[in-house]
Amino acid sequence: MSRTVPNIECNYIGVFNNKCNYVIPTTEGVQVHRMPPCAKGGDTYQVIADLEATPEECFDAITDFELMQTTSSVIKEIIVHKRDEEGATIEMRLHPEIDSGTFYYRYAFDRKNTQMFFWMYDYKGPKRQWYAINVETRVYSFGKISRIILTETFVMEKGIPNADATGLFTGVAHDMINRTKKRREMKKK
Repeated sequence: MSRTVPNIECNYIGVFNNKCNYVIPTTEGVQVHRMPPCAKGGDTYQVIADLEATPEECFDAITDFELMQTTSSVIKEIIVHKRDEEGATIEMRLHPEIDSGTFYYRYAFDRKNTQMFFWMYDYKGPKRQWYAINVETRVYSFGKISRIILTETFVMEKGIPNADATGLFTGVAHDMINRTKKRREMKKK
């Protein structure tokens, strides 16, 4: 029988009788779950990336926008307008085959609890298809394995059907793992 830990993220996944458990991770890996639509009709995805790293290493990597730009499979460019201990304001452009617009994000950091929250507050481009309601990223420690849980809810523009973004979010999870490892390698040099 596998050991389990109460799921702190239960409000984002199908919970029956307020009981929900995750299997404690013992190896690196990626999981992506598509949740039922929210009250606003938006899709919610939960992205889970397990890796050998401390929560602090994970937090530092997922808030390193310069490294994010060079290691992401979907991001073409990130411009940081403001960054301090409390958060950041950035603009991001994806590769044109994904979207040709510019996304503007605000981030709030909670380093003590290895949590990060962000939301898209503006979009400029020819074909806006969706907007993010909110995104939460949290890091948990299970001994030598840390678990990054990213939960994103987004709504498609009126008239555009929701698309399955499981593949995109699987790439995001692998990007978070690779960015953490890359940052560790860079620190060793």
